[in-house]
Amino acid sequence: MLKKLLFSLCVLVFTSGCKEISGKLVVPQALTIINTNGEQVVIPQGTHDTKMSLSDDRIEAQIKVNRKRHNLEINTSDMGSLPENGRFSLASNRSGQPFDILGDISTTRAQSNLQRGQESCQYTTQEPVCGPMGCSIQTVIRNGFRDIEFYEEITTRMISFQTLKTGTQMSLGEYNGSSEVRERIKTYEGRCF
Repeated sequence: MLKKLLFSLCVLVFTSGCKEISGKLVVPQALTIINTNGEQVVIPQGTHDTKMSLSDDRIEAQIKVNRKRHNLEINTSDMGSLPENGRFSLASNRSGQPFDILGDISTTRAQSNLQRGQESCQYTTQEPVCGPMGCSIQTVIRNGFRDIEFYEEITTRMISFQTLKTGTQMSLGEYNGSSEVRERIKTYEGRCF
């Protein structure tokens, strides 16, 4: 039982990385950003498909404008890490962008019922192999199946934030996005044969 629990915890730790969040950036009037090359780029008024990824020290975004993609980074290292759930704010002088940010992140996790099944696997065996020079024992890799027990962990993350004119509450744009990640967490893995 302890072995199963440790195996599950290891899987959780190594699979809870940064995932892409797809959404829309709505810009009521032109918005100036600093791209990853350090250049100022003007995002025109409109609704733009935007993909984001969150890490401990930054938010990376890719804004699509008329078939062209603009990449930018928002530095979050001064605030520690972004919350898994809750509000956050970043001043322009700390984020590396010419606007302030006020946002909210919501993360939920759910588990499916425990399921049983089989999966393909490989195993090695020692077998005699004979030829014109005689016989020898060799290692052979075989394909097989094994019984498994698992559940799915479904992680849903939603993020929304406003870009604000520096030092004010005047909105320059609003982003809303979400992602859903399904991961198979094994609680039992039988012998491969």
